Amino acid sequence: MPTSRSIVESAVFKVLRRERIRQGFDDEDLTVATVPLTLDKFDSQMGLVMTLKISRDLGIKLPAKVNLFVHDNGKERLSIEQAIYKMTEFVKVEE
Repeated sequence: MPTSRSIVESAVFKVLRRERIRQGFDDEDLTVATVPLTLDKFDSQMGLVMTLKISRDLGIKLPAKVNLFVHDNGKERLSIEQAIYKMTEFVKVEE
């Protein structure tokens, strides 16, 4: 049976890869160590949009203005690995 983490990881990569391809970029460069906010055309607003798409794919509702790709302090950029962990915490609350 898939774990919450593996389900979240799959959703995060699916949404990010789809968006990268839509923007005309190669999706092969995405790893868990990638910090999306350092990628071309990926700013904090895009982070909010991607967070919403990921939560919809997972079928959960997040509090307003949650951005998986920024630390709660609003300053520190998070890697995909950290974003997966952050979303997994929300998924555990929903279960």
